[in-house]
Amino acid sequence: METHNLTTNNFGLANLNIGEGSTVSGDFSTIDWSTDKYYIKVEMDATGGTSYQLMGTSQLLSVPYALNAKSAETTIDGWNLSGNTGILSSNFLGTNDNANLIFKTNGVERMRITTKGQIETYNTGESVFIGEGAGANDDLSSNNNVFIGYQSGYSNTTGDKNTANGYMALYSNTTAAGNTANGYMALYSNTTGHSNTANGNNALYDNTTGNYNVANGYLTLRSNTTGSCNTASGYDALRFNTTGNYNTANGLQALRSNTTGNNNTAIGFNAFSSGTDYSNSTAIGYNANITESNQIRLGNASVTSIGGQVAWSTVSDMRFKKDVKENVPGLDFIMKLKPVTYYLDMDAIAKFTNTPDSLRLKDAEALKGKMLQTGFIAQDVEKAASECGFEFSGVDAPKNENDYYGLRYAEFVVPLVKAVQEQQTTIDKQQIINDKQQKEIESLKSELQKLNSINERLKKLENNN
Repeated sequence: METHNLTTNNFGLANLNIGEGSTVSGDFSTIDWSTDKYYIKVEMDATGGTSYQLMGTSQLLSVPYALNAKSAETTIDGWNLSGNTGILSSNFLGTNDNANLIFKTNGVERMRITTKGQIETYNTGESVFIGEGAGANDDLSSNNNVFIGYQSGYSNTTGDKNTANGYMALYSNTTAAGNTANGYMALYSNTTGHSNTANGNNALYDNTTGNYNVANGYLTLRSNTTGSCNTASGYDALRFNTTGNYNTANGLQALRSNTTGNNNTAIGFNAFSSGTDYSNSTAIGYNANITESNQIRLGNASVTSIGGQVAWSTVSDMRFKKDVKENVPGLDFIMKLKPVTYYLDMDAIAKFTNTPDSLRLKDAEALKGKMLQTGFIAQDVEKAASECGFEFSGVDAPKNENDYYGLRYAEFVVPLVKAVQEQQTTIDKQQIINDKQQKEIESLKSELQKLNSINERLKKLENNN
């Protein structure tokens, strides 16, 4: 028991160090803190007299005291202090003799604060856990995990080399290794999926057993469950992917709707945002739209020019071709084509592709819609080829209800060449006929000249007679 004579500050508060009263009854240093529960009772006489009134009694549950040991180190065992001399203070916990401050639970050292200020953990399998419930179920073998944040890595038992930073990040992980989760509930549902990286609020949230995924951004790859080897960067990128593999999405909402499609690539805001199960398709550019598997789209409907320093090329090696036949129609097909001029209906395109007004580039569309263009109508070309019995690869027909007609104008070179060849054959044949007729004409001219010469001589003989 002890007495303190104090004056409050302007806020009515007073600070005191227990064990340093003006009068003390008993030896504070002889208390054995490890053998019993202890309470603190406070009585006060506001007038400075001895008519004390009870202010309350509280059990000492946490660590309101510390010992300044004369030995090399000071140890705190659980919530109990051990040592020789102690300092009990409302605002001080530490050592004064160049000794490390050691914390133990159940007699096992778990953490120390070194004299240089480092906070070191011990006997945790080289792992670090900071936050309520962080790594709560880790078996403390050599797992080398770092879990920081409320219940981050909570379910982990033997999973190793994982890093989680954020509220409940990697919460469900049990035995998987090599995962990195940064952000609120990042990789929350992961159980045995390994080697994943999630950076951002809810990134890879639903992933359970998928491996080698990389998600950077809020809600990226959120719905992925078992898909592997996907890379997504940007808000909402690859958000609804569940089992699709080997997809790459860079840009806000890129590949957003993909669920089971594989081997796709999307670069740009809203690129490849629709389509759930297309595979091996690539969309590059803002709002570039994919409507079927095995497609590549550059830019959106507002783009007015695509170019480079050399023309496109395609595989044309004889070693890779079979069943080669010279059966391409020429003039018969070409003469059925109907070259036209036209303007694109930009509103019709937006309606067909379900492009909302918020994503349309109205100024660019207006310019594109005013451009007079020349070409063919795909349906007319398809009809002309059908009438010739020609399976023309220049017509890119719709593959599903979301797809639309297109034309590969480079393919027209082949029937055009054939038409020129057919015309040349006709010209060559006509030339032979012409040459023959010319020879006959020359022969007739020669005969005529002879006849004229004979006629002149007859006239002269007649005049002489």
